[in-house]
Amino acid sequence: MSIEGIFIAAEASAPMQSLEEATLMKGRGIDGDRYCSSTGTYSCLRASRLRQGQQEPGRQITLISADSVKSTLQAQDMACPNIGNLRRNVVLRGISGDELLRAIGHVIQLGDSCRVLVHRNCVPCIYNERRNNIPGLMDAIWDVAGVSCEVLVGGKIQTGDNIQVLWDEKREIDGGLKSSGFYVRPKERTAQMVKESLAAKREAKQALLQIDPVGVRRAESSYNSVGIKFWPADNKEAS
Repeated sequence: MSIEGIFIAAEASAPMQSLEEATLMKGRGIDGDRYCSSTGTYSCLRASRLRQGQQEPGRQITLISADSVKSTLQAQDMACPNIGNLRRNVVLRGISGDELLRAIGHVIQLGDSCRVLVHRNCVPCIYNERRNNIPGLMDAIWDVAGVSCEVLVGGKIQTGDNIQVLWDEKREIDGGLKSSGFYVRPKERTAQMVKESLAAKREAKQALLQIDPVGVRRAESSYNSVGIKFWPADNKEAS
């Protein structure tokens, strides 16, 4: 099992840049990436479930299985984009998407010394589907779109480095505060799940406008760039 690719984007909506080597920063992410500097599309969101007033730690770095993405899309006779364009940070070879999901709550060692804790499934979004111009992409890769992690031990990683799941290192996870339908495919969500999600987004927007108005505008701008809206209309607008 090894690192096939490393990707970062300097800010929300910026193209992903391929790197041969990168520096992981403990408690932050990959140096130079938008989530390390809190300028990603979703940086204003994803509140911690365990630490009130803080963000979920798993927002720092994402891992994805190249093997599973390619085989999943091929099985459905769908075009496979450049894996970097799925906007995950570290592309892995020799480990499946299922194995990554089973690693939730466990530590993965990247290279000789870097370690990350897998907190949750990093479900794909319609924004990324639109960016890649592949209809149905979000639904197709729902279970193989990677995992969100926290950097426990920083340092250098490079393409070709070996990786290892440390199954003996079980840790408490913080997947953040999510609505009940967050991990359910959109087409399979109930009307109640959709209602809860919209209400949660409206509530989050009002709170975030007081503490991070730039982040609120950044999320909307990213979605607007592909012709869709991020924030739902408030109740007054909807009526």
